Amino acid sequence: MRKLLLVMAAAIAFGGVARADTERPVPTEALKKSVAQAVDQFVIPSYARFKLAADLQSQAYEHLCESPSDDHLVTVQSRFADVVETFSRIEAFRFGPAREDNRFERLLFWPDPRGRGLQQVQSLLLEKDQGAVNLETLQQKSVAVQGLLALDFVLFGTGFESQTGADGEFRCHYGATIAEAISHVANGLYDGWSLPGGYGDLMKSAGPEDARYKSTGEVMQEFLRAAREQLQIVRDTKMVPVLQDSAKTAKPKLAPFWRSNLTLVSLEGNVAGVTDLVESWSLEKALPEDQQYLADQLTLELETARDALHETDAGKNSSFESVVRDPEDHARLTYVSIPMTGAITLLTREVPAALGLVAGFNAMDGD
Repeated sequence: MRKLLLVMAAAIAFGGVARADTERPVPTEALKKSVAQAVDQFVIPSYARFKLAADLQSQAYEHLCESPSDDHLVTVQSRFADVVETFSRIEAFRFGPAREDNRFERLLFWPDPRGRGLQQVQSLLLEKDQGAVNLETLQQKSVAVQGLLALDFVLFGTGFESQTGADGEFRCHYGATIAEAISHVANGLYDGWSLPGGYGDLMKSAGPEDARYKSTGEVMQEFLRAAREQLQIVRDTKMVPVLQDSAKTAKPKLAPFWRSNLTLVSLEGNVAGVTDLVESWSLEKALPEDQQYLADQLTLELETARDALHETDAGKNSSFESVVRDPEDHARLTYVSIPMTGAITLLTREVPAALGLVAGFNAMDGD
């Protein structure tokens, strides 16, 4: 409640203050430090954690197929949770290395309102398609059958327990191949950002001669856009259609990772990733003195949203469906939209204006 009052009071305090200030100079040197900190302290370490989680999952799955058992299956499921959590923190970065070779879509084919991805996965399992148990041939198939949501079904969907016995041999090898494919993409993403001359260096060395970013301001615009679009996706695509108008009318099965009960882990990871990105910028050092409060306000909005998600998930062993249908939890999840909207507004208007930047095109707003 205290945080809610703080959010409302702060919103009233600055609600009509900031407007696009095209005359304000861009604090280039300060933004260079912000960009470097974001790349070195958040982006690359976060991709490293995702890479490690994906590699460990792949190893665990291979061990399960070699020696099927209930314990080994539980280990793979636990590794999958680590992969989902670490990926969710970098899900905002749909640019750069993530755009090469459809890497992002290979990891997360979603939304899929007609369930075509699930149909393809089920078809592969039913037919025991041998092309699905070889990395090279799997990578040539639809992105829907080689990513996290495909593995979510293999590990938690109908018949998942068969992987502990001979009857589930094909399913296990298919799951292991998906895990290998995810690991392959994770390694490619990490290398794409971290290797000398990679995307991390590109963002830090932005300038008039660069092909991608002509200024550090453009790099910060890219980060701002990624952050606000991620929050919009969480609010408008992952939460609103699921929550509907009430706990009774909620549609939990529209959410990603509902089978594995990792929906809230994923949502919290999404918001936590944006929060950590924002904190890595040290915005208070780049903002004008009279608008440094925007950094604190942005952090407050994000932490309030993250805390509400965490409080909903903390200590619960119940399914996501039962959580969403609980009136108290439903109300808490619905409330998340309030601070999230505040953060989106700050990232869209107030912060870019204070930094002398144009907010730029937002893919979530259409053409």
